[in-house]
Amino acid sequence: MGWTQHSFGTQIIRTAAVLQLLMGNIGRAGGGVNALRGHSNIQGATDMAGIFDNLPGYLKVPTPADADLAAYVKRITPTESKPDPWNSMNYWSNTSKFVVSFLKAMYGPAATKENDFAFNYLPKIDRNYSWVNIWNDMYEGKIKGIFAFGMNGVMIGPRFEQEYQRPQKGRLAGGLRNLS
Repeated sequence: MGWTQHSFGTQIIRTAAVLQLLMGNIGRAGGGVNALRGHSNIQGATDMAGIFDNLPGYLKVPTPADADLAAYVKRITPTESKPDPWNSMNYWSNTSKFVVSFLKAMYGPAATKENDFAFNYLPKIDRNYSWVNIWNDMYEGKIKGIFAFGMNGVMIGPRFEQEYQRPQKGRLAGGLRNLS
């Protein structure tokens, strides 16, 4: 966090990246620098799946188009820029192993090769469920209420003026209906 919180934070991050390049560490397991995030909960949100489109371990949440495990893994696995393994260190070429390990951890003995390691148990998202879109849906009256814990969704949005509109009769800030 300290690296990014300076007036010259961008230069510090660039310097770290250049040092890693000079030492030949980019693309090598264990060779990177600490995760450099913008604020305190981003690390947890991405590592532990606190974001709507992430599963633990930086895996993407399946969509309805992912008919089975093979289709899902193919969609989320980055392709190598240079196919020769000595020319491209593609850590994410192990995505299928990460996914199977995650599914086994989630579903235990119910995750077998015969049932795609219980892939179909995972929820699938059909649209963008980010806070911005949730607030838009509330503003348009599509969402009648929401429980949000551990954060202030109004304060994190890009359009504070819209999200924290002046409370109207029967309404709370952000377009939430007053249930009392």
